[in-house]
Amino acid sequence: MVHSSWHSHIKGITGISEIKKNELEIGLIGNKNSQKAGQRIADYIKKKKKGNPIIIFTGPTGAGKTALALAIAKEIGPNIPFYATSGAEIRSSKKEKTAILSEFCRKAIGINIFENIEFYEGVLIDFLIEDNYDKKWKFSNIIVSIILRTSQGSLRLKLHDSLSENFLKENPKIGDLIQIFPATQIIKIMGKIDSFQSNINNSSSVFANLPKGNVFKKKSIIQKITLLDLDYANCDFFKEKNYEKNKITDQLRQEVDWLVLKYIAEKKAEIIFGILFIDEAHILDKESLIFLTKLSEFTFSPLIILATNRETNFNFEKVKGSLFPIEFLQKCVSVKIEPLGMKNFSKIIAVRSKNISFPITGNCLLLCGFFSETVSIRFAMLLVNISKFLVNLSGLNFINYQIISTAAYFFLNYQESIKLLISGNGLFPIHRIF
Repeated sequence: MVHSSWHSHIKGITGISEIKKNELEIGLIGNKNSQKAGQRIADYIKKKKKGNPIIIFTGPTGAGKTALALAIAKEIGPNIPFYATSGAEIRSSKKEKTAILSEFCRKAIGINIFENIEFYEGVLIDFLIEDNYDKKWKFSNIIVSIILRTSQGSLRLKLHDSLSENFLKENPKIGDLIQIFPATQIIKIMGKIDSFQSNINNSSSVFANLPKGNVFKKKSIIQKITLLDLDYANCDFFKEKNYEKNKITDQLRQEVDWLVLKYIAEKKAEIIFGILFIDEAHILDKESLIFLTKLSEFTFSPLIILATNRETNFNFEKVKGSLFPIEFLQKCVSVKIEPLGMKNFSKIIAVRSKNISFPITGNCLLLCGFFSETVSIRFAMLLVNISKFLVNLSGLNFINYQIISTAAYFFLNYQESIKLLISGNGLFPIHRIF
């Protein structure tokens, strides 16, 4: 029933002097210390391009660790890559831990590749197919002559080899608006022109206006990909160097890194360092944690943020059963996130409900804040979505206190379920909603 991301309302970090004023608009709600820490981290990353320290967020479930990490990414820039995973996903993977961590890191690094493309665009006015047969070599060479027209005039083109084959394959008709890309040998049919509409019987065709400008055009585009996408794209390219197909090795990554540095030096690309967020980091083993410190020192490395809801010892004392190795903690920066409390939970529910176009106010918010504090904010948001269904069922146009209470009565949280099982009565009530 939830149609949007849990943190889709996060837009950034409120300015330190305007936390109370703009927190509902920005979406990040919490104590001042967490927001100040997030702002300082974002400012630090903007100035420093590589060699970022690993940051550990500690705090109870529902304190806003993921929200703060996403807000930092939004604060750094609008198109900063943000990749979220969990320690359980990494530990349960069949791949080697070092391989999957490397992939996740490179997935959190964006690359903008600048390309200048040349193409022909116009309305197909006429075409002629010529079959030139060479008797000596017994070879047939098909040449397609076409005329394209725009608002600025017409141009005659001759298509050879793959372009002529693709033209015949696409089978454009007179009056079609087409684009021809010589570099990639691609021909696209963009639609049909209004002036030719009366001559076309196909009612499903897309009609367009006569294109402006000349037939021959130049266009600058930005291709946005991740570093991992570039790794996979170059698996076949570096196959001649005896790399295994579709397998990314350290040597291949090094080749790709040199390629990216070359593009950057030629001003053909720019690199955008994003954020890799790993929740449930206490599940990771020692080998994975130490490898993360190595990855953070690479030339191409995102900001690595770990999160845990367990108590972490940052006194650098060897305590039995410590979650993280001491040598790992010495290279990290810790941010402790305090519980939000019922008042802040109510604000978050208000923002989230507004985000799904179903505002909640008054006592309903207080009740949702109570469930968020005593159970979890996800349970409270699920009650909101169930209440939205009950509202539609009852014919109302708003959520009232009674509907929220009804939803909570019919759908037990884990605490109430445990109490019911411990009671040992053996009888469980069955409710009918409709």
